[in-house]
Amino acid sequence: MGTTYVAVDIKVPVATIYSYVKDSIANPKFLTAYRDLHQRKRAYSGRIVQETENRQLVIHEQGLNITTGTRYGGWTTTYDFESVSETETKVGILIEYSVFMAFLAMFTLKAQSINEILGRVQPLLALEHTLK
Repeated sequence: MGTTYVAVDIKVPVATIYSYVKDSIANPKFLTAYRDLHQRKRAYSGRIVQETENRQLVIHEQGLNITTGTRYGGWTTTYDFESVSETETKVGILIEYSVFMAFLAMFTLKAQSINEILGRVQPLLALEHTLK
């Protein structure tokens, strides 16, 4: 199994950042954008499969063969939330994917998982900025 991990300190209370991440997964605007990007043919497959309030969220997403529309295995994203202070949270983000997924992606999945994590860190930084 391949993994990519980063931890970042965000100047936002743990309860706020936890609910922000959790709520974003089923946000109607996000789901609409996902469908629009897939020509309204596919729905987002991400589901919370494990949850400990204000501590951890584990999300599993199925892979998608764009040509056939077939879903398969996929990857898991784990958010770990650690309160550093009343106003700061350390957020660890881990993406795990199978060797099969890496093979299907022609061994570019490590780079894709780095981009995926960066795409998850950016909204956290935006949240931090808006709450200053």
